[in-house]
Amino acid sequence: MSFDTHAMECWTVDAEMIEEQFALHIADPKRHLAEWQRRKAALLDFVAEFENGRQITVSVSCSPGNLDPARGVVFARCTHPDAMKRAAPSKIVRARFDSNGKVLATYGKDDLE
Repeated sequence: MSFDTHAMECWTVDAEMIEEQFALHIADPKRHLAEWQRRKAALLDFVAEFENGRQITVSVSCSPGNLDPARGVVFARCTHPDAMKRAAPSKIVRARFDSNGKVLATYGKDDLE
């Protein structure tokens, strides 16, 4: 038996042992969907409308009773395509917090500056 063959046999045994100890669920769509829904429920959507007509939606981690519009404004400005080009994005005209299509709070231009 050569060294390479012995190394391959050891690797195969180790892989089988690991597979027995740690059963991996490669395709479990129900579990993945439930996990996604649980994580999504913890996030609120902040929808920002800019002067140039662009609308950007970002997810913000905050509770419905303690909304943080300043955090949403920062995230929306950072994800604006003009910010990616290192140019100043246009100002936000309106914004709102959504949760599953339900509007929790709205903000005007004066509230966001």
